Amino acid sequence: MYSRIEMIERLKNANRSKGMSDEVLADVIFNLCDAAQVVNPQMRYQHFLAGLRNSEWKTTLQTTMVNDIPRAVITLLYRNMHFPTEDEFEFDGDVTKKPNCEEIMMQ
Repeated sequence: MYSRIEMIERLKNANRSKGMSDEVLADVIFNLCDAAQVVNPQMRYQHFLAGLRNSEWKTTLQTTMVNDIPRAVITLLYRNMHFPTEDEFEFDGDVTKKPNCEEIMMQ
């Protein structure tokens, strides 16, 4: 089990990975916020915004009157932006993990 401080650190480092939709990122942020005991909806939304890598999504959300995660997801769904358009430069710093033997056997 992780301590609250470790969960907050994981929350700060949570980013959308390649192919991840906004709904999945929202679920990840909600779960990490629950584990880190972050209950303020505005703080949760700020962590969600920080985890977005798609500049078009960020711009859309920052120019609307959205201030919480459920409304952000609905806004992106309404504008048909919930499926990510991947830009390679957004994921330049990511290291791709090679599957180990156990992961291959589990598939």
